[in-house]
Amino acid sequence: MLIVIEGPNGAGKSTLIDYLIDNYKAKTYHFSKDTDNSFKGHLSKLSEMYFAEELWIWDRGNLGESIYPILWNRQSAMTDIEKFTLYKVQECLNIPIIVFYSSNFETLKERLFKRGDEQYVLDTIETENQLWQELAHRLSVNHNNIFHIDIYKEIDQIKCFEELNNKNNWI
Repeated sequence: MLIVIEGPNGAGKSTLIDYLIDNYKAKTYHFSKDTDNSFKGHLSKLSEMYFAEELWIWDRGNLGESIYPILWNRQSAMTDIEKFTLYKVQECLNIPIIVFYSSNFETLKERLFKRGDEQYVLDTIETENQLWQELAHRLSVNHNNIFHIDIYKEIDQIKCFEELNNKNNWI
């Protein structure tokens, strides 16, 4: 089983992932600038983890290749067709993708400031959050496995996840 958790810094991804590790014995894989973010790299990890007996959580995933090239002014590791293909594969396999964002930017800004994030994170978080919000809304219209959680409206991300899980029987 595989679940993907996406969203900007400070949105609550790690809090939810820690909860899933503690309560469901989940294992995690974190995609970052240091991992293979290519189409082949994502497909390889997807096939390895989806068919495993354990619950795997992707801490960020292929959706980031639609966000971070824009945010950091870099070339994407995937073409648009490869990104679309991954979305469709994940949809066909019924892999839930949960995207956090905040409709009130101040919520994220406060969280990041309280936890002492580096200045470059604080400088880019408004744009990052906006990109995640737009992507989540656009994709949830066309893909039935993408769920977005607005952390401004849903204060308890764990409760919101459990409600989604109970409704969809993921775990």
